[in-house]
Amino acid sequence: MGNVATTDRHVLTGSVWIDASRQSFHINCATRDDVVQIFDDDIDISGSLIVRIPSISDSFRINNATSDLTYLGVHSRTVSVMTEVPNGLASLNIGNLLSLDTTIQFLDNETGSCIMGLDTTNSNAFTFNNGTAVTDTDYVYSIATDDTMTVRGPLILSGTTLVENDMTLTGSGRLMLGPPPVSEDEATVDASTDNFIILTNTTRGGDWNVSGISGGSEGQILVLSYFETSPSGDVPTIRNNAIVLPGVDKIFLAGGTHYVMANTGNLTLIYYDGAWYETARMEP
Repeated sequence: MGNVATTDRHVLTGSVWIDASRQSFHINCATRDDVVQIFDDDIDISGSLIVRIPSISDSFRINNATSDLTYLGVHSRTVSVMTEVPNGLASLNIGNLLSLDTTIQFLDNETGSCIMGLDTTNSNAFTFNNGTAVTDTDYVYSIATDDTMTVRGPLILSGTTLVENDMTLTGSGRLMLGPPPVSEDEATVDASTDNFIILTNTTRGGDWNVSGISGGSEGQILVLSYFETSPSGDVPTIRNNAIVLPGVDKIFLAGGTHYVMANTGNLTLIYYDGAWYETARMEP
């Protein structure tokens, strides 16, 4: 049809039909052949494909040939998958026009590993499952429409976790303080990462004092336990209202007196307003 890079231009008005049922149709450019190829009902595009959407009311859609439902839509502010009415304030909208679960599948080497989405059999609860389907029986966690979150199996939280409302443990649920670290003959106990600490005398250097505790968080509960498999008679004394170094908080004990711990004894404290306060103790 001529060289469109010169004045030899062709303007086509009206409908243009391209019949590639017998022979393939090719579009070439100055630097590359077969930029667009049409074979029967297949279109092969090599190179970049740019679709410019001029206004908010315009969109680019890929629809089902029979139902005309939009499988993929690109709008001025959002991309939609399987939804006819996307939320324009969201960057990505994912729906399901077939009344099935709306899901995102994560694949590991083409094998379904994890899946998350809305479970239609469980009142559209947002659910995360291992495998290839969201179900209400073997999920890892699920968030119901009333904001209730259910976690099945172990839940490991690292760092500070704040629970503002009630937390209920049902059935065989247990609240674990984790494996206790050991504080060896130290005058200051570090509670920045633990709620259960064992005091021990490894140097066998005689009795020792615990004067303060560092790393506390408001409302934190701490259990100090003195445990020796082969007690030597050297014991820790938890000192009440002792002088402490900067960054270390004082301990206030019941009755205002020091506590000389016996082997297998336990002391429970709570951190409040920059200090530790005794809530309970257990003597062997």
